[in-house]
Amino acid sequence: MMGLKARNYSQHMLGRDNVVTDCLSRDFHLSDAQLITMLTSIDDSLSPDMLKIVQVPDDLISWISKLEQLAPDRLESPKAPTPSALAAGLSGWSSSSGSNTTM
Repeated sequence: MMGLKARNYSQHMLGRDNVVTDCLSRDFHLSDAQLITMLTSIDDSLSPDMLKIVQVPDDLISWISKLEQLAPDRLESPKAPTPSALAAGLSGWSSSSGSNTTM
């Protein structure tokens, strides 16, 4: 890479452009099996055997939390998390359980 004068850097991608990461970071209301089923249904090149969802190790979470504490204060409060729009866009997919209300 150095010989070609190429550069490697991280860049934020909007959730609509990074569907898998967006879904994994916001759809805590779905089980791992539901997430894998949903993600493999949007990409024919993926199979459930190819995906495994693992928890982030505690030491990494601790390190990220420490970095967050060192960051400058935000001017506004973070927005409340919301589920991704992926499940809503899949025909016949329901990410919620049935309602218990009666009329």
